[in-house]
Amino acid sequence: MVRRNKPKQDEEGNYLPNHQSAKSGLNKSILDCGWSQFLDILSLKAERAGLKVIKINPSGTSQVCVNCLNRVDKQLSDRWHCCYHCGVMMPRDWNSALLLKKLGLDETLSIKRSTRRKRSRGRGF
Repeated sequence: MVRRNKPKQDEEGNYLPNHQSAKSGLNKSILDCGWSQFLDILSLKAERAGLKVIKINPSGTSQVCVNCLNRVDKQLSDRWHCCYHCGVMMPRDWNSALLLKKLGLDETLSIKRSTRRKRSRGRGF
């Protein structure tokens, strides 16, 4: 999100507009945004409406199966979730989103941590 747009040239070598100045403003807004302040305001509004905001750490949720809550190690390049424990197959991001919803709706739910070792990357480490 914060990279500069690549310059574009026409057939004659003249540079074409790439709207970098508009993108720079958006980048600054995103980086400047106070996420903590946003959560505070959201919590206040929810409280006034009689609702509750539950903060969930999304770290590692794409590595856990939403169905059986067992850990299924994946590389970042693996975009598909295939659980070898229960057989669930779905896109990795969808699995993560469903797990976050499940964790938010059931406050007593905890994620199991399997003792399975991580796969090696094949780089000799």
